Amino acid sequence: MLRPLLRYLRPYRLQLIPVVLATLLEMFFNAQIPLSVKFMIDKALVGHNERMMVVILGALAVSTIVVSLTSLGRDYLYAKIVGRIVSSVRQRMFEHLQRLSMEFYARTEAGDTVSRFSNDLNAVETGLAAGVSWGLQPLMDLVLSAILVFTLEWRLATLGILLCPLCVLGPRLLSKRATGASVTKQEEESRILSSLQETLMAPALVRAFNLQDTTIGRFRGRNQHLLGASVRLGFLTSLMERSASFGTLLLQVVVMGISGYLAFRGTITIGTFASFQALFVSLSYSFMYLAQYTPNLINASGGMIRIEELLAQRPGVEDAPAASALQPLRDAIVFDDVIFGYTNARRNLNGVNLRVPHGASVAFVGPSGSGKSTLLNLLGCLDRTTQGQYILGGQDVSRLGDDELSEIRSRYLGFIFQSYNLIAQLTVVENIELPLYYQGQISRDAKERCIQMAQMVGLADRLDHRPYQLSGGQQQRVAIARALVNDPHVILADEPTGNLDSATGEEIMQMLEALNAAGKTIIMVTHEPDIAARAHRTLRMRDGMLESHVANGALN
Repeated sequence: MLRPLLRYLRPYRLQLIPVVLATLLEMFFNAQIPLSVKFMIDKALVGHNERMMVVILGALAVSTIVVSLTSLGRDYLYAKIVGRIVSSVRQRMFEHLQRLSMEFYARTEAGDTVSRFSNDLNAVETGLAAGVSWGLQPLMDLVLSAILVFTLEWRLATLGILLCPLCVLGPRLLSKRATGASVTKQEEESRILSSLQETLMAPALVRAFNLQDTTIGRFRGRNQHLLGASVRLGFLTSLMERSASFGTLLLQVVVMGISGYLAFRGTITIGTFASFQALFVSLSYSFMYLAQYTPNLINASGGMIRIEELLAQRPGVEDAPAASALQPLRDAIVFDDVIFGYTNARRNLNGVNLRVPHGASVAFVGPSGSGKSTLLNLLGCLDRTTQGQYILGGQDVSRLGDDELSEIRSRYLGFIFQSYNLIAQLTVVENIELPLYYQGQISRDAKERCIQMAQMVGLADRLDHRPYQLSGGQQQRVAIARALVNDPHVILADEPTGNLDSATGEEIMQMLEALNAAGKTIIMVTHEPDIAARAHRTLRMRDGMLESHVANGALN
C-alpha cells in the first residue's frame, strides 16, 4: 500500500530532506523522555540529587520548545509538498482528459470522472497529509524504541520483538480485502454522483414523464449499494485496527508481567523497569498509530487505483508527429478509403470515399448509428482515421501533429453542435468568442461581423446575459455566431435545425445558404429530407459506409 504513495513523493525527495530531519529530531526527543525517567529515578530521586533533577527538567523544557518549533516548520513544508502533489495529479488528470478520444466520453459516466477528481483525489490527499504524523514518525519511533529496549534489557527486548508479529498479523491478512472494498466503495460513490448529475441536468425530463418515483427508486438502490460497500469497508478497516490494538495490548501485558517479576527479584533496577516500560509502551503505541493510519492508507490506495485507471486510458487513435506547414483550405476535402473504429472489434466507418469541392454544401443522411456523427467528427479533426487518408488543405490529416490540428480547428473550421453546447457560466458574447481564445486575441470587428451574419442584431441588449435566458432559436444563433467568429473556410453542422420550430429553422437554413453563397463549404448532418434537399449533394450512409449519392444542384 505504501509503494504508490512513495511514487508520488519521489520527485520531491530533496524537499523531503528537512521534513525527515525534523522528524528524526522529534523521534529522538520522544525517545529521551523514557530514558529521562530512568535517570530521574536512579540518579535524582533515589540519590536525592536536586541539581541532577533541575538539569534533567531544564533539558526537557528546552528540548520541548525546540522540537515544537521544528515540528511546526516541518508540518508547513510537508503541507506544501502534499498540496503540490495533489495539484499536479489533478492537473495531469485534466490534461489527460483533453487528449482522450470522443469514444471515452461516450462510454463513461460523467459522475465517474468527477468522482476521481473529488472523492478519489481527496482520499489520496488525506493519505499523504497523514503520512508524516501517522506513518513516518511512528515508524521511526518504532525503530529507535526497538534499539533502545535492547540496550536496556536484551532478554525482554528479544521476547517483545518475537511477539511483535501479533500486532501486524491482522492488518497483513486483511489489507488486500480492505483495499478492494475501498475501490468498490469509491465506485459506488461515483455511481451516486452520476445519478445526481443526471437528475440535475434534466429536471424537466424527469417531471415531463413523471419519473420522480423511478428516479428516487434508482437512487435508493444505488444508495443501498453504497451503504453496503461503506459498511464492509468500515468493518474491515476497524477489524484491522482492532486486531493490531489487541496484539499490542496483549504484548504490553506479557512484557509488563515478565519485567515486573524481574524487578521484584532484583534482576533489574526499578529505574530500568520504569524506563523499559515507557519505551516499550512507546514502541507499542507506534504500532497502534500505524494501525490507525491504515484506513487512510487503504482509502488512498483505492483512490490511486482509480486515478491510475483514468490515466491509463489511451486515445482511440494515437497522436501523429508534426508535419510540414499548414496550407489554406482552398482545395477539395477528400476521404480515400477511410476506415475508423474506436476499438479493433468494431468499425464505425468502413471504406468511405468522399470528395467535397471547396465552396460546396453537402448533407449526410441515414438512420441512427449509421456513422454520420462519427464522419463529422473526423471531418472536424476531433478524431483521426484508423486507416486511409483524409486530405484537408492539401495534406493528409493522419500525418499532422496536435498543434497543426488545433490550428486547423481554430482558424479554418466552424462547429455548430446539435445541442448548442453553450457554457452557462459565460455570457453570450463570451460564448461567441470561444474559438478566438486559441489565437490569443479577440477582434471586435470579427465579433460584430459574425453577430450580424447570425442575425443577432436584435439581441444586442442581451449579449452580456447568460445563454440560458435565451430561447432555443436564439441559442442556435449564438452557436452559429460562435462558428463564424474565426471566419472559417468550412462549417460543420450537426442537426442545425433539429430542435427548432419550422420558422426558426427556415431562418437558420437561409443563414447557412447565405454563408455557402459567400464561399463557405457547408457540411451538415440531418434527419430532415427537406433540409438535405437544399444542399448541393445528399450522401446517404448505412452501417458505416456511403450507400448512395444524390446531386441536388450544381457543385462549385
